[in-house]
Amino acid sequence: MTTKSSSHSGVSDYVTGLQTRNELEACLRLQLDHKGSQLPAIVALGIDVIGLKQVNDTHGFLAGDKYLAAAAAKLVDATAQSQLQSRLGGDELTAIFLGSQAFEHATAAKEKLLACSEPPKVRCGIVAAVANDTTALLIERLYIAIRKA
Repeated sequence: MTTKSSSHSGVSDYVTGLQTRNELEACLRLQLDHKGSQLPAIVALGIDVIGLKQVNDTHGFLAGDKYLAAAAAKLVDATAQSQLQSRLGGDELTAIFLGSQAFEHATAAKEKLLACSEPPKVRCGIVAAVANDTTALLIERLYIAIRKA
């Protein structure tokens, strides 16, 4: 798994192969730090992997890791236009889209993920950065969007 982020450190999540939460936060800080200039279009797509706890409880953590890795592969496939794909935490994954078509790309990825009939199933939420957003605020709003999905 590679990222288009120029600050990529080469560190990835050992289960999913996606970038880590630290990489996500570094990417968002870089994009959100536009003092005195217009904020670029930043859109985050977050997914929650449905049923991971049940897989872990029924079949063990190795099976759960495979289930989570399968969800990560679906995310990577659906988010080719993203700047970065990462593990947000637990059973949540995310992709960051930048530029004038960020929202359209994120929406198309969400529709592709939700239309996939192969397990694992996911819930998806999308949020766009707004003026005065911080990394923490954007991630918090993404968690809320995922939970409301």
